Amino acid sequence: FEITKEFRLEVLVDKWNLGKVVNRMLEVHHYEEPAYDIYPLANTNANYGEGVTGELEKAMSRNEFLKYAADCLKVKALRYSDGTGNKIKKVAVCGGSGSSLLNTAIKSKADAFITADIKYHTFQDAENKILLIDAGHYETEVPSLNIMKEKIEKFVKENNGDLKVFKYAGSTNPVSYFNI
Repeated sequence: FEITKEFRLEVLVDKWNLGKVVNRMLEVHHYEEPAYDIYPLANTNANYGEGVTGELEKAMSRNEFLKYAADCLKVKALRYSDGTGNKIKKVAVCGGSGSSLLNTAIKSKADAFITADIKYHTFQDAENKILLIDAGHYETEVPSLNIMKEKIEKFVKENNGDLKVFKYAGSTNPVSYFNI
């Protein structure tokens, strides 16, 4: 018999991913049978989306911005289109496979759009309209893990919880790069 402190964690999960999330929770939970509920949401207008736009403190040239993006994402290489030749001030970002949002980024009047998994013809669609950057799927998603860890730690602390939050320190990126 064991008595332990618990806390409640609520997360939004896309319907298509629910089975995988529940199965993973069951695999890692330290109880024989964890307690959990699933509440379907009937929201017609969720206040979240797939990407975000923002503005840099100061405008940058294309090459300055490419270096800045590579440094921020800790990558050694970026694939990109030439863009418009204008300075980069407004930036659209979508972690992971966000190339379907190219037209949304262009309509938002973003100067650059950072995402991943961009096809050849999508780069053509961006020509002379926006600086399109493919920074890698894993590389554009992994930075959010530190933010999520901090948010969970803050939540636990604000609710007088006594829980350590760990973030995996290794890499789960299945893509490797060969440098010549």
